[in-house]
Amino acid sequence: MKILFAHSDRDFLVSFRDLLASHGFEVATAFDGPRAVSLAGETRFDAAVIDSKLPRLSLGEVLAVMRDADIPTVVTTDVRSSRAAAPDGLWYELLELPFGEKKLAEAIRRAVDRHAAERTVNSDE
Repeated sequence: MKILFAHSDRDFLVSFRDLLASHGFEVATAFDGPRAVSLAGETRFDAAVIDSKLPRLSLGEVLAVMRDADIPTVVTTDVRSSRAAAPDGLWYELLELPFGEKKLAEAIRRAVDRHAAERTVNSDE
């Protein structure tokens, strides 16, 4: 499964990139909003994990691009108020820190599964 993982903390990003790879994910990384958006336009991802505090673009802008690229998205945050900053319908899971690799991997798989189920329902209509 190919994942776009975008986070503002480079150490966190590198650590979780390696941990997700050990769970069988192929992971591309971005350190800011413009890079995440660029990668989403260049590559077909099965899911994205987006930090609520990515620099240089708002969370809503990044999530809108992920939605338009048909990429189910998990938002990570260390602030409860980020739910308000993450517009409904643009993300599948919201994970608050602290969380471990297993919880993140499970959230990614749930997002992908929900997205696939929604696509099946929509194609049946």
